[in-house]
Amino acid sequence: MNTLNRRLLRIAAWIAILGTIAFAGLVLTVKYALLPRLGEQRAFIEQSVSRAIGLPVAIGELTADWRGWHPRLRLGDVRIMTPGQAAPLTLPSVEAAVSWSSLVFFEPRLAELRLQAPKLTIRRDKNGAVYVAGIRIDEKQTGGAFPDWLLRQRLILVSDAEVTWLDEKIGAPPLKLTRLNAALHNLLGRHRFGLTALPPADVAQRLDLRGDLRGSSINEPEGWSGKIYSAVDAVDLAAWNRQTPWSQETVRGGRGHLRFWLTVKKGTPQQIVGDARLRDISLQFAQDLRILAFRQLDSRIVWQRLKNDRHDIHTEGLRYTTATGETSSAAKLGLQLQADASGQFKPTQAEAEGLRLEAVTALADAIPLPKSMHDLVEKLSPRGLVDFAQVQQVDGNRYAVTARFHDVGVNAYDKLPGLDGLSGRIKTDQDSGEAEIDSRNFSFDDTRIFRNPLAFATVEGRLTWQLPKQGGLKLDIAKLKFANADLTGEAHGSIQTAPGRPAQTDIQASLGRGEANAVWQYLPKAVSDDAHAWLKRSLVGGYASDVRFILKGSLDKFPFDQGGGEFKVGMRLNDGVLDYAPGWPKIDNIQGSLTFHDKAMTLIAQPGAHIHGIPLGEVSAIIPDLHYSYDEQLVIRGSASGPTQRFLDFMRNS
Repeated sequence: MNTLNRRLLRIAAWIAILGTIAFAGLVLTVKYALLPRLGEQRAFIEQSVSRAIGLPVAIGELTADWRGWHPRLRLGDVRIMTPGQAAPLTLPSVEAAVSWSSLVFFEPRLAELRLQAPKLTIRRDKNGAVYVAGIRIDEKQTGGAFPDWLLRQRLILVSDAEVTWLDEKIGAPPLKLTRLNAALHNLLGRHRFGLTALPPADVAQRLDLRGDLRGSSINEPEGWSGKIYSAVDAVDLAAWNRQTPWSQETVRGGRGHLRFWLTVKKGTPQQIVGDARLRDISLQFAQDLRILAFRQLDSRIVWQRLKNDRHDIHTEGLRYTTATGETSSAAKLGLQLQADASGQFKPTQAEAEGLRLEAVTALADAIPLPKSMHDLVEKLSPRGLVDFAQVQQVDGNRYAVTARFHDVGVNAYDKLPGLDGLSGRIKTDQDSGEAEIDSRNFSFDDTRIFRNPLAFATVEGRLTWQLPKQGGLKLDIAKLKFANADLTGEAHGSIQTAPGRPAQTDIQASLGRGEANAVWQYLPKAVSDDAHAWLKRSLVGGYASDVRFILKGSLDKFPFDQGGGEFKVGMRLNDGVLDYAPGWPKIDNIQGSLTFHDKAMTLIAQPGAHIHGIPLGEVSAIIPDLHYSYDEQLVIRGSASGPTQRFLDFMRNS
């Protein structure tokens, strides 16, 4: 080792020895000279703190000793006092272990700070000003030097504390949190904390608050990021509302458990997740609406900030049972909002999954909606399940709707037909749309068109439509299949409407098989009462095959006997039975054709039918006017041949 290196080592050794001696001297000075006499400075410390906060401060006891490597300060019976009021802050016992890093940062640094059984009062006066420990919190300044100093201490522990909230603004009774225990751990800008407390027994069972944040100063909220969790167990919402500053008149009662998670990034909330498990909850959104009561309500509610100043609010696993027993499925509801230049929010997208319409309908009269909407919901009485639905507001008056639904139904109302059992999907916008129908046990009720509701075991098909800018609708039926116990068939065609003009139709249908005694159920209402009753009573047997249906033209010209369109229903009648008049023998074994054309009905039976056992030649039964005549006529023509005795029997039984 050369001479230079030996000299450097020797110098370093002397520096270490001198530093050790200096540090030891400092430790000995603090331990044996300063700490024992610290109590003599109690009055000076009281005056200094009082000047700093502007309120009288009393320190009952001030002592110091040594704990491991750290000097330890003990304060007892510390009080902040306000004139004419109880002390808003009392600290029965405070222990502070001073860190030697204080020498490096030139400010007091604590290795540990313990507060035993403190009592703190937070008050909001009638003007809304908030006082913490008697010190008014200035809304223009988030905090001062003291909160930031606390964030630089390694560990702060609070045990068996008591915090009282006094709200003079809403005149609430005191809300006292007892057995409050808290811990705050700070290290290199990361701050982890936890707090538990017991609210009054009639308010809640337990309060839990935790967090993991990064930040440097209370006065710089934009520099904070992290997560905060809170929970309230067995909360009584009515009592909670009476005693908290966020009182909501909407919530009238209920009990349950609440959980919340908050995510913050650079001082801006990014997401709030809330879990609610509530029982016997009641809400009232307005005085003129009935109270909305639930036996139970379980849901997760999520709010999150999206890009371009958009916001998303949605529920997950929303389940509820109303007071009258209607139970919802596990639904998901969502709403996206966009902020405009003025800061106002407008909806841009709404979603629903697993939405049971009956459960929603049961709540309609308790939800703040326009009266016209309330009335419409009551009249329609929607029912069924919305598997998925999404409505997007694209731009201005442009929109897009996508939905899947199952067993949906509404009552007939005004110009809307009633229906039940509608299943399928729909995709539409302001210009056009399409729907695929896949329904089971479907029924359709439009008393303007048909006398009777139409019921089908299955309905399958595809519909497309156009919505012209000038108004109206052009509906195309690509292929619609339907079947029930009476018939099976399919249809295609189009319907077109325009403002101020009657609907134009071009529909064709065919049936593979149909029961003859059910024909009356599918006749339009335009068929006269007597003709409808005659078909219902008289066509009592057989089945129809090769049925063809044509409806083409302007509906104001229906049944087109004066031109302007075509209406025709033709079918092959097999093994038919016609009871054409009361007291007359029936015609059976009819093989022939049944045709509805324009306003007339014609039944032609081929030779081979029988009446009272007599073979018939060709027989025709004609109703010349099904629609307009007040004196409906039935004309039957035919010939028969057989034994004379049978003709005599026929006349005797007629």
